[in-house]
Amino acid sequence: MFKIMPLPNMEGFHDLISRCQGDVLLHLPDGASCSLKKDTVAIQLLQIASHEKSWLNLQLTNQQDFPLFLNYMMAAAPSKKR
Repeated sequence: MFKIMPLPNMEGFHDLISRCQGDVLLHLPDGASCSLKKDTVAIQLLQIASHEKSWLNLQLTNQQDFPLFLNYMMAAAPSKKR
């Protein structure tokens, strides 16, 4: 399981989820979890919640999907201008 901040590019994140070999689980504050790959309502709720400044707890069922998330987050990170 890992934590990420709200997503700057929801379309890119949705595409990332669809490219994963395994499932992507969103862990909710009440201890429940939902599949972002199989549950269209969950991804819609994530889009609404992405405007808040709270962390998202995600779990990947296939560890080979982690580099996809790492690349996404590195590309989405704001660059510092000098």
